[in-house]
Formats: sequence, structure tokens, C-alpha cells
Amino acid sequence: MKNMPIRIMLAVLCIGFLVMACDPEPEEKNIRLIIENNSFYTISNVRWKDNSITGDYGSHQLSPQARSKDYISVQRGSDYLYFTREGAVVMNLRTANTITVDEDTTFTLTNATMVVDTTQKTNTGALSSIGPPATPMTTFLRIKNESTWTINGIKWQDRSPTPAALAPGSSGAIGRRDGASGYIFFTKVIDSSSAKPLSLDCRTQSVVGVETGESEEFVFTDNTIVVDTDDTTNVQPLGTIVGSPTTLTIKNQSFSDLMDVQWQGVIFRTNTVESSIPIGSTVTVNVEPGASYIFFKRKSNPAFARTKEVVVIEKSETEEFVFTDNTLIVEANNPDNTGALKDMTTTVVFFDDAEGEIQGYAERKGSTYYSVSGDLPYYSATSSRNFYHPPYAGVGKSIALGGIADTKLRLSLNLERKAKLSFRYANQDYGTTGAAFSIDGTQKEAWQGNYNWSYLEYTLEAGPHEIVWTKDGHSTINFISYSYLSLDNILVFYIE
Repeated sequence: MKNMPIRIMLAVLCIGFLVMACDPEPEEKNIRLIIENNSFYTISNVRWKDNSITGDYGSHQLSPQARSKDYISVQRGSDYLYFTREGAVVMNLRTANTITVDEDTTFTLTNATMVVDTTQKTNTGALSSIGPPATPMTTFLRIKNESTWTINGIKWQDRSPTPAALAPGSSGAIGRRDGASGYIFFTKVIDSSSAKPLSLDCRTQSVVGVETGESEEFVFTDNTIVVDTDDTTNVQPLGTIVGSPTTLTIKNQSFSDLMDVQWQGVIFRTNTVESSIPIGSTVTVNVEPGASYIFFKRKSNPAFARTKEVVVIEKSETEEFVFTDNTLIVEANNPDNTGALKDMTTTVVFFDDAEGEIQGYAERKGSTYYSVSGDLPYYSATSSRNFYHPPYAGVGKSIALGGIADTKLRLSLNLERKAKLSFRYANQDYGTTGAAFSIDGTQKEAWQGNYNWSYLEYTLEAGPHEIVWTKDGHSTINFISYSYLSLDNILVFYIE
């Protein structure tokens, strides 16, 4: 430019200044806001400052719990994160706090993230617990039971009244926010006296509807026509409808009395004294459908056993099970001990059911004997006695410890391997008398007061053991009332 005329030089410089003046500042480079979903919910429509993500595989959604993530290209700034929580209740939400982005930033949504309902900003909470604003229930169906039967398990539109079980003469109500119609489903209790009450699942013959904001009443009477839900051809008045019975018949064709026979907790017996099914006897009981082993004891071997196979009974079926000497059985507490009913060897070490001769205890101190309620000792014509009747409906015998003097019953064992000890007990006290139970000098139980029949069991390791029951006596004969500790079915059997 040394030889360039001054005019040309000035022109070049002016053009340079003009170019520099017109050149804009470079755009700010976009950064990333990475959204990671670690909640229980599918998240969609994610936005920050009106910028959206594309989502997993172009689905515009972030899957739940899988830490699925995607990003939004943004410029620096601060704003709430807006999104839709999918699920049974879809809600449009935003974060409770703003998210500031100055560089690539990761934000993780969790169940605990605090959020705001964008349709009602006073509705806030954690992502996993926030729900639509509560609206009052304005629609009610009142159900009255004027029949002579108890009905329970009541459902209408998947809602239950309070209370859900209605005895004769009672009522309950179901509330909703809107109108609905549908059958009323319920269970008619046919026999509540058994261990597992017999019942029939039913529904109303017609649908019951209630308009939004209205209240309706439905009254059950014995004449209300209902439908058996398991057999919809069975349509009868509530007072007379019954389903086909579900029964289990047990026949004992073996040469051993079967005791304490149970299936699904239902007791089978023809002899209430021993709670047994004697040789040659048959018993039929109504039961609920189900599947279970039959548990029992052989009188000749009082360890608990069960059938080898599960007995399955479908609704309205009549099932029969026959015990013979060749029926395969399993010892309930020792599943490795199996065999035919007549052959399976015993693991019983000791058993006393108080029904025969008194067993060989190592020590009997004071009044210890087999007793029924009528043969306890008297000391005067005015004496009374505190004694719980033996089990099995108050009949049979049990072991009685009590009277004036302190009483003690001691059982000595020398076990070859691990065993189980079990027994039934009951206790009544007069004044300050009490009872206790110990194993090898360590007290396991103490009874002060009245305890009706109950059951205990303990595990015993191999080796020698001293099992002791004691009952405090009255210190003077002036007492006219005597109390007793009662024991029954003392059983020791190997479990290894």
C-alpha cells in the first residue's frame, strides 16, 4: 500500500469499518438439559422454556423406573419443568421449584419430587402421591337388609358400604361423586356356626342405578329375587336360594381309629369324646371349596400325619376319601417319614392322652391323676373346685394337678435326636395359687389366673431332659375351694 494513492487507502479503510460494523455477534451455543425418569410413572410432554424433548425412541415419553432419559436443547436460563404424569389418573404437572441451567445439566424425576398441579396450583405434593383435588361425594346408594339372613362382601360398582357386612335389620351406604348403575354383589351366609361358614355368592337380578347428585335405597328382603353368581340359572328368592352343597366324606376302612382329623381347618369326627373317626365309621361335612392335605393322628401312633396327596374339592362337588391300611401317609412334622398307614413306623417317644392307665412319669408329687369334672376329690360337703372341663366338648379325661399341697409332675427323657414336645393345658386359680412349666430347670411358662384350654410346643435337642409341671397348693385345709392345672395330649416325637 506504500505506493497506493491516499484516496484509495481511505476508501479501503472505510469499507473495512463498514463490514465490521455490520457483522453480528456469534449466536450463543445451545446446551443440554438432560431429563432422567426414575419414578414409578411414565412421563410425557416434557417441556422447559417451551422447548420439548423427543423422548425414548421418538415416543415422546420417558419410561418408568428404567432411568430412561433424553435431553432438551436449551439456552441458559431458569424455568419450571412441565410434564404429564401418565397412568390411571393423568395429571399435568410442573416441578415445585425452578431449574436453573448454566451448562449441561441433569435433572432426575423420582417419586419424591415435589410437584404442582398446573390446573389447580394449590394442589401440591410428591409425584407419587399427588392426585386430583378431592370433590365431595354427592351420590349415595343406601342398602338395607330386612331379610332374615346375614349378607356380607357387598359390592356395587366396586365400592362397599360401611359396614360391608349387614346383619338382619342393619343398613349401610355407598357414596360416589357421580351417578352409576350395576348389580349389587354380595355373599349370603348360610351357616355361620362351622369353623368355615358356609355361604353362597349372589347378585341382584336387576341392575341398580343412581343419578348424579341423587340418593336411592335398595332393600333386601327374603323375597328379593337374586342370582347365584356361580350358576346364573339358579335364580330364587334370597330367603330360599342355596347352592349345590360342597361336601367331603371321609371313610375309615383301616384298622386304626383316626383322631383329630382335619381338612382346611374343618374337623371331621363321629366320636366327640376322642374327636375321632373310629374303625368302620363314615362322616360327611359341608366344606368350602379348596385344596389341602387331610391331617390326622392314628390312635396307635399319636404323631400328626397327613395324606401324601392334596385333596382338591371344587365348588358344589361331592368328594369322598377312603382311608385303608394301605393309604400312603406322611408324618406332618417329619416329611421324610412316609409309608402305608398300617406300616409307617412311629417317631413318638412319649404320649399321654389321659384316657388309659397313667403313664410312667419319673415323679408324681401331690394329687396328680387322670380326672373328669365329676371325680375330683372333696374335703367337705361344702367344697368347690376350680377346674376346666377336659377338651373335646367337655368330655373325656385330662391330667389334674392340684388340691391342698403343692403338686409336681416330672417327665424324664433321653432323646437320641431332635424332637418336638407339645401339650394342651388349662389352669384355674383360687386366691394366690399359680402354676408353672419348666424344661431342664429353666421356667418356660408361668400361669397366674384362669386360662382355658390352649396349646404349647417346644423343640428339644438330643440328650437328657427333665420336663416339669407344678401347681401351688393351698396352705391350709380351711380353704373350701381347690384349683387345678389340667394337662392333656402330652406328646414327644422325633423330628429328625
